[in-house]
Amino acid sequence: MKFFPMARRTEEFDVPHDLQLIMDDIMETGQLQSQLCLDVDGDGSVDGGDNASVCSNGTFMSHLSAIRPFPKIRQRIGLVVSLLLLVGAAAGATLIGVGTSSAQKEQQKEFERLAVDAANQVDVALKDYLQTALWVHQACLQRDTMNHVDFRHVYQYVASTGLSFQSIGLARKVVSETERASLENQTRAFLAEQYPVTPYKGFVGNQFDPASGVRSIGVRRWQTFYYPAHFLEPLEDPLNRAGLDFDLYTSNKQQYALEKAISTWEPAMSARIQFGSEGKSSHYTVTLLHPGIPLSSSSDYNNNDTSVPMDLSLITLKVHHLLSDIHVGSDKETSAYLFDSTDLLSDDEQPPFLGGAKHCPHQPLVVHDHADENALLPETDIDNLRQQYKQNIYETRLSFASREWTFVFVADDGEFHDSTVGFIYVGGIMVFVACACLALWLYTNHKKVSKITQVRSNAETDKARLKIDNARKAAKSEREFTDFLAHEVRNPLAACISACSFVSATVNEAEPLVTEESRQSAREDVAIIDTSLQFINDLLRNMLDMHRASRNQLSIDMAPVDILRDVLEPVANMVYHRGDDVNVEIHCPEDLLVMTDRLRLKQAVLNLSRNSSKFVEHGFIRLRATVNEDDLVFLYIEDSGPGIPREKQRTLFAKFQESLDSLAQGTGLGLNLVKKIVELMGGNIWLDEDYDSGVEGCPGARFVLSLNVRPLSEAVLTKQDSKLQQMDYTAETDPTREDSMSHDISADELPSPLPDSLKVLFVDDDVMLRKLFSRSLKRAMPNWPIREAANGETALKLVETEDFDLIFIDQYMSSAEKQLLGTETVRALRSKGVTSILCGLSANDMESAFLNAGANAFLIKPFPCKTEELKEALRRVLQSQARSQNSMRSLASWMDEVPGGSMGSAGTR
Repeated sequence: MKFFPMARRTEEFDVPHDLQLIMDDIMETGQLQSQLCLDVDGDGSVDGGDNASVCSNGTFMSHLSAIRPFPKIRQRIGLVVSLLLLVGAAAGATLIGVGTSSAQKEQQKEFERLAVDAANQVDVALKDYLQTALWVHQACLQRDTMNHVDFRHVYQYVASTGLSFQSIGLARKVVSETERASLENQTRAFLAEQYPVTPYKGFVGNQFDPASGVRSIGVRRWQTFYYPAHFLEPLEDPLNRAGLDFDLYTSNKQQYALEKAISTWEPAMSARIQFGSEGKSSHYTVTLLHPGIPLSSSSDYNNNDTSVPMDLSLITLKVHHLLSDIHVGSDKETSAYLFDSTDLLSDDEQPPFLGGAKHCPHQPLVVHDHADENALLPETDIDNLRQQYKQNIYETRLSFASREWTFVFVADDGEFHDSTVGFIYVGGIMVFVACACLALWLYTNHKKVSKITQVRSNAETDKARLKIDNARKAAKSEREFTDFLAHEVRNPLAACISACSFVSATVNEAEPLVTEESRQSAREDVAIIDTSLQFINDLLRNMLDMHRASRNQLSIDMAPVDILRDVLEPVANMVYHRGDDVNVEIHCPEDLLVMTDRLRLKQAVLNLSRNSSKFVEHGFIRLRATVNEDDLVFLYIEDSGPGIPREKQRTLFAKFQESLDSLAQGTGLGLNLVKKIVELMGGNIWLDEDYDSGVEGCPGARFVLSLNVRPLSEAVLTKQDSKLQQMDYTAETDPTREDSMSHDISADELPSPLPDSLKVLFVDDDVMLRKLFSRSLKRAMPNWPIREAANGETALKLVETEDFDLIFIDQYMSSAEKQLLGTETVRALRSKGVTSILCGLSANDMESAFLNAGANAFLIKPFPCKTEELKEALRRVLQSQARSQNSMRSLASWMDEVPGGSMGSAGTR
């Protein structure tokens, strides 16, 4: 990370351009009476450097005095007002006229689109019926062996398609009494078995009674041929059972369609047939008759074309079923009608009404079979519709099976009235009103120009001052941050550079490190280098944690924690001891368990304890935990140091507060980070101002952490244990949440040993970092082979020929080709099917980017070089793989069974 000195500059704020134009119109240009340079420091002087104000004509730093109005403005105001009124009226009228016409055209297009779509749906439905009738005919080709049970199977197939119909059937041509008797016996036996209470008379049809002079349904007398509806389904409907073996040739309306189909070998549709009882005039059905096709192998066909179809499939459909299947995708209320225009003799003749239904918004055209529910539209003629609906009416002809139907689609005139027309009128009126108001404003305010100008000038001046204040605060914040970094990094960096020069001089001697004194000096110099760099590393990690905390991105994992064994004792072991004059004391009840985040709490206590260790020369550092009378847990970090001055206690937890020691050493981030961590865990932290250590001359300091939690009871612990036993893995879910604590884990907390052999690939464009990582890894795990790659492209080539168990990938890498980033390399590896453990590396907070790209873990640079710290980082990376596969239990079992085994299988692609 590089820090550059903040560029200090002087900014000049100009009056906004549009305000300047208005002032030029209504004032005498350049009539500024006085100019006043702003005092940006508030001390009565005009400063130079980064706090200077530039004074110039037309800029914000002038007080605008009263300005004499433009002499000719009064002569022009009347003309301007008249012109504005005229323009407003013309613009409003134009907007209303054009907008209304456009809206009406759009609504008419919308209506026509809906109507055409509805007509197309009806046409498609009719074609579906035609295809179904042909299929039924084909399914019944074996007429000699076909029976009612077989035809019921055909019906079940047709019904499964969802097609709506009153009935489907097959009309057979019967030319002999023997065949008639056989078919009647077949039907009688079937009904006796399936519907025993249903009366059956044999072949029936419309018979003319000479005595009464009327036609009625009765048993058919002997004829030379019949076309009975021998097969009919569904027979659960009593009307269909009554039509079984009804001779279609005796029906006037069906006879015409029957003869048409027989003579042309083409499907034919009957005229409308009233369905149900009398009084339901709006409820009609039609029958589709299909003769099939002439087949060369059929006895029904020969080369002289004199044969006629022996069988015809039939489908009886209710007209409103056609309409009920229409879906109109609109929130308008519409209606659809069908008329039979087949037999019209002239254009003035009215076509018979077939059916009609109304469409409710967002619903299909729903109708019912019962007229008393008023779901069907009443019977009407087409002329009435044309007179009733003058605008929104659409007519088209549908040709189908020898019939011509007229489809009419209508909507009330108000349904397709665009609601935006009202807004168009309002908009036109508003244009005119706006022009009128503007004219009125010009007329009534030209006398107040001077006063308004003065008010605007003052407002601009205040605005400019506010901008300068904000800019100064931002500059001060940047300067404080730069000074803070320069201050915190300067001393350890200077010590590191000096120690490096001493070590370099020592090792370059003729006989280096031959005396104990030179060796001891080198050890001290190396210790200085290690301490200084560790300090800078901790500073950067704290800054990263503080940045995450400010965005609420720190991971908090609440779990049962033993305050004594999990927090206080490890922290006490890690606190730096200044000889025998400083004692680290622990006061905590046994088995004090609370629900909190172990690592974050230990991080907070460790920061406070190490802060104390910097200042305590003799006495104690005390870590104490108690439970108060409200059964709440409190932690205390107490010391016998020099104390904290009163003037610094108010800004103690600020982000960049001054250092507490007299030498201005130590970071100003620690306490601010501790405060954010504690608050994220739901607790509070403060300094006890009344504390006294009891050591003479050393008042000390006490920080109080209130966790705002109660100790866990046995019942809660038992329940928590049962939950943990059901989980495959209960470790931390954030692969990097322990990065800031990586140097704080003692040896007795280390998990199981690492595998003896893993093949590692390290991808980084910095050759020095690659060499250092290889040396560190060889020292920690000498049996782990390692390969290096300078960029993502090289890594992609290596994985094609070699298998790796663990791959570390830096984020920013240079390359002569594509310059793949680390996250792009991860995606490319996963797309190739590489299942190795992938760990991202970066000095920036790139954790989410790597994990989203497909990585298993992420480490913040610099990676640890000490053996134990490096091993701990490797364990966390390997554990992240187990978490991602939800198989930590199997991994632990594998480690127990094969202590020296290899995880080579993890790299299998």
